[in-house]
Amino acid sequence: MRAKSFFLFIWLLASFSVFSQTSEYTRLHFSGSAGIDYPIGTSDTPGIDYNFTIPFLRGFAATIDGAFFFTKNYGIGLKYHLYSAKVKNEGDLLQPDVAVEYTFNENTHFICPAIYGRWSLGNTKWSIPANIGVGYVRNKISNHEEKFYFSDPTITSKHFGTADMTGNSIGISVSTGICYRISPVFAIGIYTNGTFSGAKKQKTNDLLSNKPVTVDISRKMNRVGISAGLNIYY
Repeated sequence: MRAKSFFLFIWLLASFSVFSQTSEYTRLHFSGSAGIDYPIGTSDTPGIDYNFTIPFLRGFAATIDGAFFFTKNYGIGLKYHLYSAKVKNEGDLLQPDVAVEYTFNENTHFICPAIYGRWSLGNTKWSIPANIGVGYVRNKISNHEEKFYFSDPTITSKHFGTADMTGNSIGISVSTGICYRISPVFAIGIYTNGTFSGAKKQKTNDLLSNKPVTVDISRKMNRVGISAGLNIYY
């Protein structure tokens, strides 16, 4: 909740800051960026990665935005955000003589309508973009494996796998940054972003019957990140 309030505060602060109007009124705005996202808080998913205190779960992130500006400073559009990670935990002690190592892949697709803003910094080529949106989130955990190691050399390690899990939910996305206009059409920028969502149920396959089932396993997907990208204006 604190992270959500922080990013909402940044967006509102940018909205009400006193910036001059852009010298050129371009209506269409497209952008693409890539960087790293870090999970925050806890996942609430037992047996996978409940605790995020160590940021080993960082993953690749990419964002595509398209917006139509109906004024010099405000517009509406569509945002797509991708998170992709290959996670490996080197080992947690379950008991003094038992350790567990787990690996899995996670992919999150976030698509939402959004409100966009942009403000120029005086008569310079610098500007502040920001956006906020609410939309659909699809998260998939695949190739989940657990290996148990025993201090007793007479006990061999054990290896378990689980079926893929997919969760669907509604989430919030907020972003802001700073851009430098290198031409009337192109600008480069650095951005901070936050995505916040949570699924209370997961779709998976029953390992015995191999039939699809829905299970009561929650998954929080709260992440913050930093990225760099290119903006195109028309």
